[in-house]
Amino acid sequence: RRCGITSSTMAVRSFCLAISTATSVLLLVLALCALGVRGQKTTQKISVGFLNPTFSGKEGEVAAAIVKVEVPKDFKFGDSDESLTILVTSEDGEAKAGHDFEAVDSTIILTKEDLYKIKDDPTHQYIAVPISLTEDDYIEPSQTFTLTLEVQSTLDFGEGITSATFTITNEGSDTVKISFDQPTYTAYVSQNAPLKLLKTGHIRQNISVDVVFSNGSLIQTILFEPLQDVIEVSFDPGSETATYSLSLALAEPSHNLEG
Repeated sequence: RRCGITSSTMAVRSFCLAISTATSVLLLVLALCALGVRGQKTTQKISVGFLNPTFSGKEGEVAAAIVKVEVPKDFKFGDSDESLTILVTSEDGEAKAGHDFEAVDSTIILTKEDLYKIKDDPTHQYIAVPISLTEDDYIEPSQTFTLTLEVQSTLDFGEGITSATFTITNEGSDTVKISFDQPTYTAYVSQNAPLKLLKTGHIRQNISVDVVFSNGSLIQTILFEPLQDVIEVSFDPGSETATYSLSLALAEPSHNLEG
C-alpha cells in the first residue's frame, strides 16, 4: 500500500509538473506573440502629396510643382489591376488664371507597374507638374495662387501636403523711385536751369513722368527707359526773379512706383 501511495503521489506530481511546464510554455508563446504584435508596424500605406507647401517661378517661364509618391517596401498589392490617380488644380489668388498663369488642371495616372517602379527605385517618386507663367509688361509685385492635390484610388493610401502656395516673382517687382537729384535749384534770370531726375529700381517698360508746377500745369513729360537711371531736364525760369515749386507726377499710374 505504501508503494501504491508513493506511486500515485509521484504520478500526481509528474502530472502537475507537466501542466506547469505546458502553462509556462503557453505563457511564453503568448508573451512572444504579444511582443511580435507590439513590434509590428501598422499597415503601410502609399503616401501622396506635394513635396513642399510652397513653390515659386519667374514670370514668363515654365516652372513646376513637385508631387511626391512614396510606396513602402513592404506594401502589398492585390491581384486586380490597381492604379492611383492624382489630380492637381489651381485656384486664383492675387495671380489670376488666364492673365498671370495658365490654369492648372493636371491628371496623373500611376498604374501598378508605375507604383512597382517607385517601390523598387525611390528616384521615380518625384513627379513634376508644369506651371506656365505669363509674361507681361506691367510693373507689379510678386503674386500668389493656390495649388490643390486630390487622390483617387482603391489602394490604401495616405495624403501628405494637399495644398500649396505658388508665388510668381517679377523682375520689376522691386519698388521703383523717381526723384529730383536735390531738393532745391538756383538759376539766373533768362537762363535754363538744369534739373536732374534719378531712377532707382528696375523697370521693364518705359515710364512717363510729368514735371509740373505746384499749380498742376505741365512743364515737361520725361520718358524713362529701362536702362536709364538719370535724365536731365531743362527748365526756363522766366525773365523775373521768382521762386517756383516743382513736383513729379506719373503720366500713367503704377502701384509700385514712388515719386
